[in-house]
Amino acid sequence: MIYDTIISHHCVNFILQTHKPDHPAIRLACSLQLQERKKHDKLFRQQHHYPPYGDICILMYKNEIEKKVFNTVNKLYQELLYLKENQKSLSSN
Repeated sequence: MIYDTIISHHCVNFILQTHKPDHPAIRLACSLQLQERKKHDKLFRQQHHYPPYGDICILMYKNEIEKKVFNTVNKLYQELLYLKENQKSLSSN
């Protein structure tokens, strides 16, 4: 997003404020190295199983009793972890 913002403006100088100036994504975007940024992003997403290299799920659950929401979501989370582990063991065979 930083890279896209920089190249979309016809300005020679930019000031970028960040708490992590040494982060590879920040450095690559500011140096305008599009291909290197794409490689880094792809590798990072694969390592952390982020989309499109992993699954994403959005759940909306509402109940007036907060503990019920927590218990239901926690149960679903445990089931998803179980399915993920089984998927890994099946793909290893």
